[in-house]
Order: sequence, then C-alpha cells, then structure tokens
Amino acid sequence: VRKAPLLSELVGDADWPRYETLLAHHGLPPNARAHLKPWAALLILVRPAEPPGIILDHLLLNDARNRGKNVVALESIDEQIAAMNDLPDDTQLALLRHAEANYDRIQESFKPLVQTYLARDLRGMWQINESVMAGDDALAEHNRRFLDSLLFQRNKRFAERLAPLIDRGNCFAAFGALHLYGKRGVPALLAARGYKVTRLY
Repeated sequence: VRKAPLLSELVGDADWPRYETLLAHHGLPPNARAHLKPWAALLILVRPAEPPGIILDHLLLNDARNRGKNVVALESIDEQIAAMNDLPDDTQLALLRHAEANYDRIQESFKPLVQTYLARDLRGMWQINESVMAGDDALAEHNRRFLDSLLFQRNKRFAERLAPLIDRGNCFAAFGALHLYGKRGVPALLAARGYKVTRLY
C-alpha cells in the first residue's frame, strides 16, 4: 500500500517552514502538522488565529437541547468532510498555497467581515470573500470548484432535506451566513420549491 505524501512533501521542503509556523500559530501540535491533508490545512489557515470564544453554532445547539427540542442534522460529518476531501488534489493545493501567500490579508479581512455580518449585509460579506480571492486569474477555476462543493452543492442538500421538516411545522434552521446569500442560497432554493420566504431581520 502506497502511503499518502506528507503535507511537507506536497508544498515542498523549502516552503514547508512557513506553513508549519502558521499552523503552529493556530495551535496545531507538531506531530500533526505534516500529516494534514491540504484541505484540512487550508481550513485552519482561513479561520481567525485568535480564539473565537463561544461559537454561535454551539450556543444554538446547546440551547435547543436544554429546551428538549428535537435536533436534526441536515448533513452528516462524512458529507461535510467529503465536501472538501473530494476536491481535486490540484485544487486543494492551489487554494492552500494562496491562503499561505495571502495569510495576513485573510486575517485582516475578519474585522470588516464581522462588521458587515452585524450590519446584516450578506452581499457585503460575499464581496469581502471575493476580494480575498481576487487578483489571481489562475485561481479562478479552483475557487469555482471550492464554492460549488463547499457552498452551492450543500445548499441544495440543505434545502432538499429542510423542506419536509418545514412541512411538519415549528421548524427552526440555522446556517452559516453565506448559505443564505444569492440565487443559489438556501432561501432562494426554498422559494423555488414554492415556499414563501420573508426576511424579518
């Protein structure tokens, strides 16, 4: 059985120290860094380096459980992993290299992203994310694949699985903000299925 190459081998020995330094900055232990798949390292580098505190997803989940609510997952952990793991190897590596090269720029984008989120400006959030990926035409196809797998295909899954739950009544669903945006967002997909969608906040 052929062993999968180490991340240090994929990015190259000359470049690896830069990646390892960033992964260490995010708290990843030394014995795990070189064994990450490119997509896993990517997800670490594109999140805030500072501890996030209480994550809203966890807050909502714990509140629902404390209230005795029935909690239904709209996708499995395996499906979440597959959304990244099934990306072509060249796409994973290209996006990881971009994240490393633009690390400071990505970190600096989080403050305006939070402000835009608090302003309830989904379009503004989308534009901030687009701006981080701008300036590299060679990356466009890789980014298209990334968005399709991580966002748009999952949106379709969410809308399909949410529909029967809505039909039962008394349903509350929570998503990351960008899953709500645009013609391929979950609200638009539900509207296309015949549901009346009204923005309240």
